[in-house]
Amino acid sequence: MMRLLSIGIDCVSAAIFVIPALAILQCTIYRKWEFKPFCVKLIFAFYAIAMFSVVGVPAVGIFQIGLNLIPFIDIVNSPFAYMKNTILNIILFIPMGFFVPAVWKNYRSFKTMFFMGLAVSLGIELLQIFTFRLTDIDDLITNTAGTV
Repeated sequence: MMRLLSIGIDCVSAAIFVIPALAILQCTIYRKWEFKPFCVKLIFAFYAIAMFSVVGVPAVGIFQIGLNLIPFIDIVNSPFAYMKNTILNIILFIPMGFFVPAVWKNYRSFKTMFFMGLAVSLGIELLQIFTFRLTDIDDLITNTAGTV
């Protein structure tokens, strides 16, 4: 419950900057105000904020390397925890597969969404090297699967 509260606080505090920034971008780049695209972009921005709040943002001065480069090895050690983690990773990235093509028309093919999911997941996993979390190849696979 505290984790959800923390994510909510992150989203509300980011709203102070996100809503005006998106409104300015909508008026300056697209040169017209359309409510539906603005709402889709706003929801996507809050999803991204919540996602990065869940996966963690590295702190300066913390460096710990925890790598798992062998796919599916954890299923042997704890199958229930592995399945739970797999399902949660897929669910976390499913909205990206819907929002990115809705916001940008260039990302409406399977190939581009595959590489988008892979790139975002790889970025998150590389950032997790600097946190107290494990960088896991399984997360890369399941996050990409969730995106596509």
